[in-house]
Amino acid sequence: MNQTRPIPQLPLSEKVTFASAFEALYLKAISAQLTTSFKAEMKALGVNLEKLDTAYPYTVWLRGLELAAKTIFPEQKKQAAYTHMGQRLVESYFETLIGKPLLTVVRLLGPHRTLMRMKKNFRSTNNYSETDFFEHGPGDYELWINEPGDSRFVTLGILQRGLQIAGAPDVKVDISSTDDEGTRYRVKT
Repeated sequence: MNQTRPIPQLPLSEKVTFASAFEALYLKAISAQLTTSFKAEMKALGVNLEKLDTAYPYTVWLRGLELAAKTIFPEQKKQAAYTHMGQRLVESYFETLIGKPLLTVVRLLGPHRTLMRMKKNFRSTNNYSETDFFEHGPGDYELWINEPGDSRFVTLGILQRGLQIAGAPDVKVDISSTDDEGTRYRVKT
């Protein structure tokens, strides 16, 4: 990993998640399982699922993930629920207006180059993602992403399913470490 340059971090108050992520998760991936009660709870957070705004504070994104995990996967531990949501989110994201062109790019680039441009990929859904990429050897990579909390498991699911879609059907993605700044993922394709 690149340890020589600091990666700039936006203050929490400036981090936003774009409507495309909300659309992919709530209006496509899990829409059939959303209850009236869930929609009301999201509205109380400031998210009207009938008419999405352009972007939402990162804290609203995190709270929405927590509500969705409890609603959609109540029997699962948070880690598994978040990972499943990430997998479903990336599949559905590729069905959105913004995600369709990215799907073509990801398939053309393949897993290695998709990992190399992961910041650009994530930045299509938010304004805060920072990444650092390191190649240990052929098919053996490490990716750092500034997702330090439970949402790192959503990212784990996104990486797993996204890299399968990019052409690595047997990809293995594990969290190798995490701290207050982010998470390191070990990826083997």
